[in-house]
Amino acid sequence: MKDIHVRALSKSGDTPYDFKVLLWYQPIYQLAGKWKGKTGPDAEGKMYCSEFVAWVYGFPKWWELSPGELFNELNQAQYLFRLIN
Repeated sequence: MKDIHVRALSKSGDTPYDFKVLLWYQPIYQLAGKWKGKTGPDAEGKMYCSEFVAWVYGFPKWWELSPGELFNELNQAQYLFRLIN
């Protein structure tokens, strides 16, 4: 995987904010548990903040992670990193 900063800069300032996913698909996913929005490379055209961070870090199904889920995933990753070191 590319360095994180290179990956982040590749989309910074070039990727529009995805209000539709944040305000429509994410709430439906939270309520129904089924993702109805774009997935994979198709979802890279527009992103909202937590999607972008999850994409940069290479989380699987980054397009489905809510801001809260991303927070939990990052805390878990930080916890595991501390255990390894």
